[in-house]
Amino acid sequence: MQDVQSAHTQLGSLGMLLLVLRAYSMGAGTYTGIEAVSNGIPMLREPKVKTAKKAMMYMALSLAFMVFGLMIGYVLYRVQ
Repeated sequence: MQDVQSAHTQLGSLGMLLLVLRAYSMGAGTYTGIEAVSNGIPMLREPKVKTAKKAMMYMALSLAFMVFGLMIGYVLYRVQ
């Protein structure tokens, strides 16, 4: 809470809003990737369903790897 108050003092309300929007937009790439695969199925090579499933699996594994890494980082650095 102290960090948020300090950031608000330095950035102001507009700066905090832009910071939150920036963080959301960086995290929203996951949704965009899933949507891109599902919208791009007609352009995938045959077999389309198998190729799309493979692409989605790669995305799920990379996201799980990142989340697991963040969780390990929180544990190792004892973030509270």
